[in-house]
Amino acid sequence: MVLLSIILFVAAIIIVVYNLIPEKSKEVTLLKRIKKKIPKIVTTKKKKEPAKEYINKFIDFLERKSRKWNIKYLNEYKENLIVQIQKAGNLQGITPDRLFAMQLAASIGCIIFYGFILCWLLEALDFNVVFAIISLIVGFFYPTLIWLKGLIDKRTKTILKALPDVIDLLTLCVEAGLDFGAALRKIVDKGREGPLKEEFTKLEKEISMGASRIEALRNMSRRNDIDDLNSFLIAIIQAVKMGTSMGAILRTQAEQIRIKRSQRAEKIAAEAPIKMLAPLIICIFPTVFIILFVPIIMQVMGLK
Repeated sequence: MVLLSIILFVAAIIIVVYNLIPEKSKEVTLLKRIKKKIPKIVTTKKKKEPAKEYINKFIDFLERKSRKWNIKYLNEYKENLIVQIQKAGNLQGITPDRLFAMQLAASIGCIIFYGFILCWLLEALDFNVVFAIISLIVGFFYPTLIWLKGLIDKRTKTILKALPDVIDLLTLCVEAGLDFGAALRKIVDKGREGPLKEEFTKLEKEISMGASRIEALRNMSRRNDIDDLNSFLIAIIQAVKMGTSMGAILRTQAEQIRIKRSQRAEKIAAEAPIKMLAPLIICIFPTVFIILFVPIIMQVMGLK
């Protein structure tokens, strides 16, 4: 009985004290408890990257300035960049002006790295005008020849890998009695996610907005400029012009593309031994020679 009265007395004191605490302090204590229990949800904030922000601001500045340069060759170069960006899949936020500004920023960054850091701060190299010009050229062409070209090659491989399956699905839909437009909508709705589905989605949107099938197919061919895809699109254009059945044409195209894909795989397999020669000669052969001949040389030297 005494123990029960002590427990009730302590509980009453806790209740009284809790009711005397202001509401704000209660909220603070609750928030502290929640932070201890779930720290990732409450305290997680986006990490600021000041270096990235400064670089983006610098690129924005160069982009604004370069837009004012009305030079004939520069305008032609930017038109070529439009084609390259389309082949890469119309990257979000990347325009010809933005890409050109990135090239300028990369060239400036390379010359700063060479002249200021390597030559002046670290004193690892003597400043050379030829090397400075080379660093400018390398920095200027890096975004297009390496970064953008890498994205284009990756996208091209993905399209070539998915193309036979998409053509098979299109063939099944056409042979089942659907017209080309309905079969195209099936591919857009049921197709696997990827750049090829995105291209067919653009094709279907162009046709639904009033463009002719031939014009939309030609636009798709211009956007990508992939040989296997172009041959497939040309075959469809010829079938639309001639009014022939698409089922047999699509099946033939799928077989031809699969044959080309197997030929490419065989070519890559045949080139593998040649590509392995350089690592073998540079890395493995010297190690083998060291393991085999160094003990023999040491023994001979020891005998002498």
